[in-house]
Amino acid sequence: MSSRINEIEIRRGRIVRFPNLKPSTTTISLRLPTPLLADLKALANKRDVPYQSLLKVSVAERLAAEQQLPNKRLPRTSGRAAQRRALRAGGR
Repeated sequence: MSSRINEIEIRRGRIVRFPNLKPSTTTISLRLPTPLLADLKALANKRDVPYQSLLKVSVAERLAAEQQLPNKRLPRTSGRAAQRRALRAGGR
């Protein structure tokens, strides 16, 4: 009986469009050094997450940290040296 109800609901369904609905993300173009991108992809693979998602989380975490200390600059972290330091320190 349950499948019959689903069939009826589907037949009565209609296509609805939302022309004013804004996408929640924006596409950007970002140039990264090849070794940095390779490291990002390797780390994402190790964590079993898409590399773009890992990049978004990393940027969001850095922004949040910067916003906590608006008058102070956090130390720069970039490239393989920073990644090695994070791994030695037990970073994520």
